[in-house]
Amino acid sequence: MDSEMRVKVLSIKHKTSDVIEVCLCLAAKQYQFLFSLERDVTDSQFISLTEEREFSQLFAFNVHISSQVLRLVVKAINGEVLNFPVDVGCFYSGEEALAQQKYFIEN
Repeated sequence: MDSEMRVKVLSIKHKTSDVIEVCLCLAAKQYQFLFSLERDVTDSQFISLTEEREFSQLFAFNVHISSQVLRLVVKAINGEVLNFPVDVGCFYSGEEALAQQKYFIEN
């Protein structure tokens, strides 16, 4: 693909104890998204992670990217050291993404 658009995670930072900011680069443009942690009241372990609506909308047809970003966020929450930038995949248009999904389903 000649016009391949790679997505890279540039940073993952705690804004507060329950909010994480993820900085991404897509086609030379930077984006920042917030993820909210919900913690169990009794033992403070995190139990769910919610992303901003804009993140979900941008990657609606690129689930492979959103899942990789979420994996990195969980690693950061767990204290793992990450070496940025991290390439998380190729961004596809809606039509390209559906073609990719069809290929994986058929094979």
